[in-house]
Amino acid sequence: MASLEERVVARLREEKVKLWLAPYDDDGALTATASTYAAALDEEDVAAVAATLRDLRRRAVEKLAAKRRRTVRGAGAAGEPFEVAIDGGTAGADARAVLAAAGGYDGRVRVIAGGRALVDGATLAAQGWPSDAERAGRPLRAILIAEPAAPAVDEPSEVDRLLDACDRLARDRAFDISDGRSGRRVRVPPAARPALVQAVALHARGKRCGDAAAAIDFFLAADEAFDRVRAAAPALVDEVDNFGFLQLDLCRAYAFLGDGACLDDAERRLAAAERSLARRFDDRYEGRGVAAARAGRKIPAAFVPLARCKVLRALAAACRGADASALAADGACLLAALRHDAAALAPLEALGASRAAALAALRRAEGDAAEAAAAILDAADRRGAKRKEAPIVAGGGATSDGSFVDARALDRLGRECPGVAFEARLAALKRRDNNWSAAAADLRRAAAPVDAAKLAALLELGADRAVAEPALRACDGDVDHAAIRLASGWRPPPAATPAPAPAPVPAPSLPPPPPRGPRPPMDAELEAAHRLVEAELGGALEDEDADAIDGADLAYETALLESLRS
Repeated sequence: MASLEERVVARLREEKVKLWLAPYDDDGALTATASTYAAALDEEDVAAVAATLRDLRRRAVEKLAAKRRRTVRGAGAAGEPFEVAIDGGTAGADARAVLAAAGGYDGRVRVIAGGRALVDGATLAAQGWPSDAERAGRPLRAILIAEPAAPAVDEPSEVDRLLDACDRLARDRAFDISDGRSGRRVRVPPAARPALVQAVALHARGKRCGDAAAAIDFFLAADEAFDRVRAAAPALVDEVDNFGFLQLDLCRAYAFLGDGACLDDAERRLAAAERSLARRFDDRYEGRGVAAARAGRKIPAAFVPLARCKVLRALAAACRGADASALAADGACLLAALRHDAAALAPLEALGASRAAALAALRRAEGDAAEAAAAILDAADRRGAKRKEAPIVAGGGATSDGSFVDARALDRLGRECPGVAFEARLAALKRRDNNWSAAAADLRRAAAPVDAAKLAALLELGADRAVAEPALRACDGDVDHAAIRLASGWRPPPAATPAPAPAPVPAPSLPPPPPRGPRPPMDAELEAAHRLVEAELGGALEDEDADAIDGADLAYETALLESLRS
């Protein structure tokens, strides 16, 4: 037989009664309902029915409150913990004030919780802060960072300015998105292109910040941009390595700020980072690195991200209350295998390398000092050559049929061969896959006069002048090679045919337009966004950027691991 509570609940559902609403907030209404239900249920004890209704109403009200309540836990200005409950309908500005007061902060604070930065305008519910009911009663961890007074309303933040610059960059048809490893153009759906450019640039900008508190806003904005990419092209995010490395940097920034448990989904984010590492290298990347480290061997710099990932995964597991000893042990082995003492670094620093560059070179050489020294000297030579001339990379984004032309290469070719028609320059670049240097050589050969005696020798063999002259130019004046080409049926490539001029249309009597000057340069913010995206896509890093990653001292990870193991 069903219990009294079960029968009362069934009756409430049948009549669609909502005890958390009026008039049941009045005890008299509950007593009257108890009398009615007792008669309907053949229950003699009216007081027991009334007590059951009161208990059901209390639980319903508590459940409703949990759906609205956001319990937030954090650390105050002096480091003391605090916990405060805020209604989900509270505006962001009011919630910020409540949290600042609870944490003992006098001025404005930046609040980050659950992977989101608090904004002033919308309510907590509208910003996606999960309720206590959604979190099964667990408080939401938050980080509070003191910052200067709020900027003027008409002054956009650096994140907003970078977002705007990336939006303009994405609309520039001369800018293509290419894979830094293969140099080939990446096909991105038009709807996802602006968000992908924003995500990559924001992540790159955050990595260049001096501290985690400054970087976290860029990382969070990049994470939101990747959400927009996923909405427009779901499969694209999983194919872009930058997304996984962003998750690693985001979790590391939270740990730097003193609370690695703030991200409830840290382990999911770190798993995405590990997938990106495996995709960049191979499926055996993690196992190979851990096995070498356990064997006491030095491992290359490519395993720096894996060491960080292992330490952060150990932190996330420990915050969840799980056993983190195995992850911590792997992290300790990897850190030891990446460590090199000052005595080994000193000779490399004597060659003019920074500490980070010396450490990076030694790691890449897996501890071989001679190989590391050779790499440092080679890098110095490359930087010297680069200062003399910054070449345009041939083939960057060109399609297989040569239909894509790099606008920068076309501009450079125009400066090298100013007297050549535009159509001829365009055709030369297509034939040479955007290699402006080779295209310029072709155009100079085509314009150079040929030796009359050599031309006469070819004409005596029965060659046509229209074919003999290009053959001599193509063979740099070598008459024997030209004769062999002609005997094999060689023909010069067809010249580009300019588009027919449109029929003249009578123009109205207007003043002549001003002379067309050079294309104005990009503004500083757009140019900065351009450099960030080009350097970041596909891991195409400059030497200094690569040294900063490969030569990281990992002191923070070592200290974090010690705190976990103590």
